[in-house]
Amino acid sequence: MAQQRKPKSASQTAVAEAKPTFLLPNKTVKIELVEKAPMFIREQRTRFNPFTKGLGDKTAIEYDLPKSSAGGRVNPFNSTEEREYLEERLYHEKGWLDVRNRHSTFWKDYRIGLGKLGRVLDLSQPEDYLFYLVARAQKDLVAPSEDEYRNNPKATYKFMIVDQSLRDRREAESITTKSEAYVHFNKLKNNATMLRHILIESMGGSRLPTNANNHSWLIKEIDKLVDAEPTKFLEIAGDPNLEVRAFIHDAVQLQVLERMNGLYYTKDGKPLALAGGSSDLRGAVDFLIDDNNNELFLTLQSQVEKARE
Repeated sequence: MAQQRKPKSASQTAVAEAKPTFLLPNKTVKIELVEKAPMFIREQRTRFNPFTKGLGDKTAIEYDLPKSSAGGRVNPFNSTEEREYLEERLYHEKGWLDVRNRHSTFWKDYRIGLGKLGRVLDLSQPEDYLFYLVARAQKDLVAPSEDEYRNNPKATYKFMIVDQSLRDRREAESITTKSEAYVHFNKLKNNATMLRHILIESMGGSRLPTNANNHSWLIKEIDKLVDAEPTKFLEIAGDPNLEVRAFIHDAVQLQVLERMNGLYYTKDGKPLALAGGSSDLRGAVDFLIDDNNNELFLTLQSQVEKARE
C-alpha cells in the first residue's frame, strides 16, 4: 500500500509561497561628471582632485559613506530586506552592512571612486548596486537624477546619476522630433513669408534685422532653429492658423493694424476680439477667422496688399 503524504502545515505553505520582497533592478545607470567650470570644484587638500588640469582621466577621488548630523553613518538602504539581500549576495553575515552594527568594520573600509570618466553601473549586479547606493547617499555631491540636476542644481553637485534607458529613449524621441521638424521645414522652404514669421515668433515677436527679407538668410536661420529646438519649431510651424498669425504681424508692420501693449486694434481703435474675449494675438486670430468677420478680414488683406506696393 502506498504511504499517504502528510498535508503541509500552514507555516510550511507560507514559506513555500513566500516571494522575495526585494530584487535587484534590471537597469544600467551612469554616474557622470556634470558640466561645470573648473572653479566649482574644491576638494580637501589631502585628496587628489581628478578634475584639475594635468591629472589623468582615470584618476578618481574616493568617497566613503557620509556621516549623519547625529555623528553616525547615513543608512544607504531603503529597507531591511534590501540590506539583507545584499548581505546574502555579497557573502556577508547577516547585519554586517548595518550601519548600527558596532562589531562590523565594513563601512570603515568601503570606498567608491569617482573621477572624470564617471562610472557605468549594472544595477542587477550586487557590487554595482551597493556602489550606486553609496553614491546616491552623497546628497551634496551626486544629483540623484539628470532631471534633478537640470531642474534643481546645487552648487555642490559634481556628478549626476543618469538612467541610461531613459536617456536612450529621450535621444530616440529627439531624433524622431528633429526628423519631423525637417520634413515640415522642407514643405515651407519656398514660402519666405512663413519662414520669416516662424523666426519672428521663435524670437518672442522681436523685430528681425534688415536682411530678414533675404530668402537664403531666412532658410539658414530656420535651419539653425530646427536643429537646436525642433520641438519649438514644430509648435510654431504646426499651428493651423500660422498664416493668419503671419498676416497680423505683417499688417502691424505695414501700419494697417495697431498693436499696443500686446493687444491688436484696427486703425480706428476697434479691438480684434470676439465678445468677451481678449485682443491679444490668439484672440485676434480667433476674431479674424470667425465667419462673421470675413468682410473685415478681406478689407484688411486688401489694405496690406496696397501697403506692400
